[in-house]
Amino acid sequence: MARKTEAEEKRFISAFMTTWAIHKTGQPSDLVIDAYNKALSEYDIEKIERAFGYAIKSLKWFPKPADLIESINAKSKISIEAAAQQQWRIIRSDLGRGEYDDPITAMLAKRQFSGMRDMLTKDEHWWQKRFCEAYELAAELPKENLQIDIDNKLKRLTAGIG
Repeated sequence: MARKTEAEEKRFISAFMTTWAIHKTGQPSDLVIDAYNKALSEYDIEKIERAFGYAIKSLKWFPKPADLIESINAKSKISIEAAAQQQWRIIRSDLGRGEYDDPITAMLAKRQFSGMRDMLTKDEHWWQKRFCEAYELAAELPKENLQIDIDNKLKRLTAGIG
């Protein structure tokens, strides 16, 4: 799968060629560029550009697609964990009474953690851990499947709570 737009294609080629020029000599073949493009096609161009930027700053070799994917996934995991902690602080600050802008938090507060006020008065650390695990699990699901798939996975995760 190629980039979605011509502008994204140009951004991909630019990031690839800049990294290539720093780490390699000569020109890459179209076959090599296409292989990288296909291997990274499921990722947003912004994440790909950051991964190539990381390779320029941190690697002493030209990255393989697996190196770039590892960089993208590591940064995504850290971002999701940070978002889960931030959303927990928001819930904690209003004792679970509010409306939430974050769709994952709103869904979790409504469906999985509806008794939030009572929960927050007991063993807060345990509830925080459960919420963050549920948030991270929900964040990994494709957005179009969030409503459908989240219930069963979260029910298993939260089985026995209460």
